[in-house]
Amino acid sequence: MSVKALVKLVRSVATSTALLPKASPCGAFSEGPRSHNKFRYLIGVSLPLVLWGCQTDDPVIGPQPQPALNLTQVAYRNHQTYDDRMAELADGIPGFGGLYLDENQYLDENQRLVIQLTNKGDLQLARTKVREYFMARARGDASRMAIPQQRIEEAMSHSVKYDFRQLHTWYDEIRAKILSLDGVTSGDIDEFQNRIVIGVLDPEMMATVQKELAQVAAPQDAVLVKPGIRPAKLDVDLQDYVRPVVAGVQISRVGNCTLGYNVAHPEDSYWYFVTAAHCTNVFGVVNGDVFGQPQNNRPIGFEVADPPTFTQAEDPECPSYECRFSDVALIRYTISSHEQGHIAWPTNFGSRNFSTTKTIDGAADPLLYQLVHMVGRTSGHQAGLVKGICENILGLDGIWRLCTGRADYVSGGGDSGAPVFTDGTWYGGPVIARGVHWGSQSATVKFFSLHSQWDSELREDFGGTFDVTEPTPPFTVSIDGPSVVSPHDDFCEWSASVSGGEAPFQYQWSGILTGTSSTVSGSVSSPGWLYVDVFSNDGRIRSNSKYVTTSGNEPECEA
Repeated sequence: MSVKALVKLVRSVATSTALLPKASPCGAFSEGPRSHNKFRYLIGVSLPLVLWGCQTDDPVIGPQPQPALNLTQVAYRNHQTYDDRMAELADGIPGFGGLYLDENQYLDENQRLVIQLTNKGDLQLARTKVREYFMARARGDASRMAIPQQRIEEAMSHSVKYDFRQLHTWYDEIRAKILSLDGVTSGDIDEFQNRIVIGVLDPEMMATVQKELAQVAAPQDAVLVKPGIRPAKLDVDLQDYVRPVVAGVQISRVGNCTLGYNVAHPEDSYWYFVTAAHCTNVFGVVNGDVFGQPQNNRPIGFEVADPPTFTQAEDPECPSYECRFSDVALIRYTISSHEQGHIAWPTNFGSRNFSTTKTIDGAADPLLYQLVHMVGRTSGHQAGLVKGICENILGLDGIWRLCTGRADYVSGGGDSGAPVFTDGTWYGGPVIARGVHWGSQSATVKFFSLHSQWDSELREDFGGTFDVTEPTPPFTVSIDGPSVVSPHDDFCEWSASVSGGEAPFQYQWSGILTGTSSTVSGSVSSPGWLYVDVFSNDGRIRSNSKYVTTSGNEPECEA
């Protein structure tokens, strides 16, 4: 078998096994480890045996690691990138520095094409070669050209310092020597800025990169180093290893449940989260049960509060022997990588894949017929209407849950503990925590502990107060200063306006001007972007940008 065929086989097997079910539904009523469904999926392929299961008194067994395929003898692929094609275009157009569409016209179907040219460039030749390039990419069919011929003929030029072949040559060297350094997170040939842009995680990394850049052929001003560029967030599954830990992801003791909310407890210095109480070893009893994420071999916290059940003799609202006002337990974190006030947000209904989160703005009980969302490790993102408020429901375990909420969203085994919330962001409104999912009666009858009920029950049992929102004020930054300046002015100033966060702050300006204080000043000879990154003392980073144009009719800035 050829290496190519072997790679194709391995990829196809990896894809097919990734799509197989990870666990069977774990529960008919209480959707967590208290149910004991023994079904197993046995997958037979010509690879080592892989088992998936959901028996709640055994850890879930996942795919076993396979030896890495040795491809060291395989030649590099002859893959041409966009940058490669732009460099080839520069070989046929003296002075060609790249091309882009005028950002200020992004809503205009006739958005102006801009061709970057050095002083050696010829605009008419550039238009001709660019038209030939797009015609070739359209395989000779003018109707399929990415940019219509008329817009190419009307393209305007913008003067730059470097042609694209120069930038491409320098970037090849930088890519080999710089991008592999720890803390370097991105690299790009930026056509608009006519520069190579290197992204690093924090300002401290800039000195290391600058030192390495001194060893490459690129001129110093041809490379911009931009701090505050975090590694890209990948779409992850709610059942994956997720750090920082957020609401809605899978947690595990011996079976799988869902993390409800990260909560702050101002009365001490610890951090906590809540999940369904029946996900612990014994409902209503604190045993110090350890929870992991995604599995219990990666522990993240231990049980510290699980209010005891009470009887009718203790409270006349209880109709029988055992009652609770919620199905919620409190877990104390033993790790620091968790994010307060954030819920995993799979964009599509029914999906478990997410790359963003929703920020919780407050907490309150829902209203009847209000639309609520639920994010659980099994069912992913679901939504439904609230059909009941403060209902008393008997569980299969013989325990009454008093004053519980009822809704008709979809849920399944393992969703117990999931956050139930309302999302008003689509109309500019808030995200409000409404409760914690705990069980089902049928496909359209789902139950969740109301926020007021689990909050008050934990206060009575554990003491203190609990907050599910972000513990610090929102942190934002804006840029104050002119958007249009005179190219003859040698002094214009811009300042970073910070709201929230924790002082002291660090500042990093880049783009048309650079600096490290809260303000930056200087002259602007040609239009461009001004960027600022602000680093809060609590580790958060916020960025903003402003596009500055030049006009000979603009009055000079005041010094």
